[in-house]
Amino acid sequence: KHGRIAQPAFLGQITTRAGFYLPGYISTSEDKLFSDVGQGWAGSFDVPVAGALQMLAFVGFLELAGWKQAEGSFPGDFSASSFPVGWLDDYDEETKLQ
Repeated sequence: KHGRIAQPAFLGQITTRAGFYLPGYISTSEDKLFSDVGQGWAGSFDVPVAGALQMLAFVGFLELAGWKQAEGSFPGDFSASSFPVGWLDDYDEETKLQ
């Protein structure tokens, strides 16, 4: 599960440090642009509470309702998920161990 967080976090670091930001406001009520959010861990405190709660709820939903590991399967096999993620093919035992 750590890889699911680490990969987008890494890409977020690369893109924001290169100067790429989403256009528009992260919060219209606070008049805060996406480009106003800091980088790294400190930037997480710049996100409005309502936005942080929305992200937490969405990730929680994915963890609890979406990403389901097939019973008795190899780690990372999410073929039992309710939407297409992870492995979509049937792999033999040798391929699963690689």
